[in-house]
Amino acid sequence: MTVNALDTLLAAKVINIMPGLRPSDRKVALALIEHFNRKTGRCDPGIQRIASLLDCCTRTVIRATNRLEKLGLFEKDRHGGYSNRNRYRPNWKRLAEHEAAWKSKLHRSRRSKVSPETRQAGHLESDSAVTQTCSRILPKQTYSRSPAREERMPQRSKLPIPRAADAARTEAERRWSNDLLEVYAGRPVTYAEIVDAIDVGLSAAATEAELSQHGAGLRLIQRRLKLQD
Repeated sequence: MTVNALDTLLAAKVINIMPGLRPSDRKVALALIEHFNRKTGRCDPGIQRIASLLDCCTRTVIRATNRLEKLGLFEKDRHGGYSNRNRYRPNWKRLAEHEAAWKSKLHRSRRSKVSPETRQAGHLESDSAVTQTCSRILPKQTYSRSPAREERMPQRSKLPIPRAADAARTEAERRWSNDLLEVYAGRPVTYAEIVDAIDVGLSAAATEAELSQHGAGLRLIQRRLKLQD
């Protein structure tokens, strides 16, 4: 199977949204994906290296890789890699199945909920025809005065009208989010860590910066999180 950049990006997406994984499992899985060499198919980072990168103990890494193997997301050849290290193989087929299941669930949630009952096609057989008499009866009714206009006319529902400022702010947030994904799409581990580090305050500040100038939102995030361009 030929693995391209999109496959690794989708794998990172699945790992981030898949239920049942512990935070340590997600971090270790993303680290393994980032170490996968698409040209050679090699993925044999040492346990100590992963632990050092993720700032955790080696036992945490070992437990995480065992759980990932049990879930079928990775295959592990013990001491089958370079320098007597474990060799890992992402289960691309299983990851693709999870990604397809997520898309199907997302599609179903967007469908409008319509009643399955069919509409009545016409009058019931037992229903008798009647003559509309409203036009003849209405003039005969007596009023001391004409009904108020608001009593005769149905009230229109007052729907909230989105303000231009809110629409602009939403568009600014979308721009810096897309810029962030475009810059760090090739490094899923880094991208996931950046997303985790963006709190409500930083998100709002990036949006305000993007409102003033295109591209300023991403630059503010990079500056606040001390990231290299």
